Amino acid sequence: MSQAATSSATGHGNTGLASLPDIPLNKKHIWIYIVGALGYFFDAFDILLPSYVIPLISQQWHLEKDALAWFATAGFLGMAVGGFLFGSLGDLIGRKKAFMGTVLLYSVFSLLCAAAPNVPLLFLFRIIAGIGLGGCLPVDMAMLSEFMPPKWRGKLMTILGVFWVGGATAVGFVSAWLSKYQDFRLIFIAAGVPVLLIFLVRVKVPESPLYLYRKGKVEEANRILREVHGASIDASQLFSAQEDTDKQSGSVIKGIFSSLIKVWKHSPGTTFMVWYAYASVLFVYYGVILWLPKILIASGYQTTAAFLFTSYITLVGLIGVLFSIYLVDKVGRKWSVALSFVFMGIALYAFAFALDAPTSSFVLLGIYDMFESIALAILYVYIPESYPTLLRVTGFGWATAITRVTSAFSPLLFAAVWGGMGLPMTMFFSMLSLILAAVFIVVFGKETKDKLLS
Repeated sequence: MSQAATSSATGHGNTGLASLPDIPLNKKHIWIYIVGALGYFFDAFDILLPSYVIPLISQQWHLEKDALAWFATAGFLGMAVGGFLFGSLGDLIGRKKAFMGTVLLYSVFSLLCAAAPNVPLLFLFRIIAGIGLGGCLPVDMAMLSEFMPPKWRGKLMTILGVFWVGGATAVGFVSAWLSKYQDFRLIFIAAGVPVLLIFLVRVKVPESPLYLYRKGKVEEANRILREVHGASIDASQLFSAQEDTDKQSGSVIKGIFSSLIKVWKHSPGTTFMVWYAYASVLFVYYGVILWLPKILIASGYQTTAAFLFTSYITLVGLIGVLFSIYLVDKVGRKWSVALSFVFMGIALYAFAFALDAPTSSFVLLGIYDMFESIALAILYVYIPESYPTLLRVTGFGWATAITRVTSAFSPLLFAAVWGGMGLPMTMFFSMLSLILAAVFIVVFGKETKDKLLS
C-alpha cells in the first residue's frame, strides 16, 4: 500500500487504526501464513524430487543419462510456463483462484506421474504438474506479502526459508525410506497426496481485499480487512491512490504479455537485477544438487546412503535460514543477498579442489548451501517488495518464469561443462556468475527494509 494511501487511512476518524505498521500479528495472519507456507514446503519437495526419482527411473526403465536429464528439464519447462501464466493470472482473475488452482493442478498430475505406464506420458504429466508448481511460488509469495502486517512481513517471509529447507530435506528422507522398494512411483504419491489436502484447506483463505476493491466489491473488501487485521479499515482510503493505475482490459493472453511490458517499464534496472540474481542462484544450485545422488551412486554409494548424504547437505541450509531471519531486518535485504552471493561462489569453487578430502568437501558444500539458503530466503522477501502492489504477482511471476527456463537447462549444461572442462572450471564459471549477480544487486538494487509496500 502506498504511503499516501496509508496516511489517508490513518487520518480518517472512523478507521480505528493508529498506523498500518502497528497492526499486531494475530491468529488469522498465522493461519493464512501456514497455509501458504505448506505450499512452499511442497514446492521445495517437488523441485528436488528429480534428484531422487532419476536414479530409480534409471534402474526401473534403464534410461540413459541424456533421457534422465531431459526428465529434469521437462519439469522446469512446465514451471516456467506456470510462473508467467499463474503469475499474471493472479493479477488478472484474483489471488484466491490462482492460489487454489496451482496446488490442484500440481497434485493431480503428480499422482498421474505415479500411474504413468511409459516414458512419454511420464514426461507429459511431469510438464503439466510443473505448470501448477511453477505458479505456486509467485502467487503464494504475493498473497502472503499482502496479508502479513508490515512490521512482521520481513521476518515472516524470511522464515518461509525454514519450510523450504524442510521440504528439500524431507524429500530426501522420504525417498531414502521408500528406496528399499525401488519404485519411483511411491515418491510421486508421497508428493501428490498431501498437496491435494492443502487444496481443500486453501478454499477457506479469503480473496485479496485489493483485488475485491478493484472489482468494485468495496464492502466485501472492508469485511475481509476487518476479519484479517482485526481493525476497522476503509478499503477506499487505502487503495484509492492506486485506483487509476488499474486499467485491466482485453483478453487474458493480451493481459499476460502486456504485464511483461509493465514490469520492464516500471524499472528496467530492478527487473534486470531480479531476473539475473534469481536465475543465477538457482541455475547453479540445481546443477549441483540435482545430479549429486546420481554421482554418489556412480561412485559406489548405496542408493539409501546417497539420498541421505544429499539430505544432510540440504539440511545445513536451515542454519542459513536462521541467520537470514536476523539479517533481513538488521543488515537489510540488499547487502545480505549481495554478500551471500559472493561467499556462495567462493565456497563452491573451493569445493572443486577438495573432492579427495571427504570432510573438507562436505564442509565446503555445506557452507555453500548455507549461504545459498540465506540468499534465497531473503530474495523471496526482496523480490515482491521491489514491485508495487498492482505488479507484485506479475513481477515475481515473470522472474520465476525466467528462472524456471534457465533452470531447465541447468542439469544439461552443468553435466556437459563438467564432462568437457572438468569440475574446477565448472565451479569457476559458477562462482563468476554468482559474483556478477552480487555486483548487479549493489548497482541496481534498492533497500526495502521497513518500507511500506507501494
